[in-house]
Amino acid sequence: MSDQDFDFSDMVKINKFALPDECQEHASLFHQICEQEAEMRDKLNWAKDGYEYTLAKRELWYRTNWEESWGKMTDSSVKSNVLNDGDVRKAKERMFAAQKKLDIVVAAKNAMEHRKSMLNNLVSMLISGFFASPKGARMENRNAEGERQLRKNLNEEEEN
Repeated sequence: MSDQDFDFSDMVKINKFALPDECQEHASLFHQICEQEAEMRDKLNWAKDGYEYTLAKRELWYRTNWEESWGKMTDSSVKSNVLNDGDVRKAKERMFAAQKKLDIVVAAKNAMEHRKSMLNNLVSMLISGFFASPKGARMENRNAEGERQLRKNLNEEEEN
């Protein structure tokens, strides 16, 4: 999966008519999401590291290159300039974007846990006969021939 591909909605859908296939592929889908989570955690850690590095670098620059026209150099004025610095703001945006991507993958992982539970429930229902055809279906009814004849007669009357 690429960084741009975060639509997990198809991945968590269940086809109840193909339960054996769904059960077989669940583990590999879950593994893919776990790999994606590990990758996003790594990217978030690097983004945090980049933010902290940029923050420290820009603070050092402001402290060594302070101009008198900016006013008196105090900790709060340096901090204010650093936090408003373009490089620091970009690094912070990258960090927030990485956090958002990680949150999406964690949500998909939670959805896969629910999918697992639903697969268990559907398999139990299948085994208990929940999806079986009802006994005594219409065609087994003793009056099925009479119903067919009645429908045939009604259709003939409508045509006339």
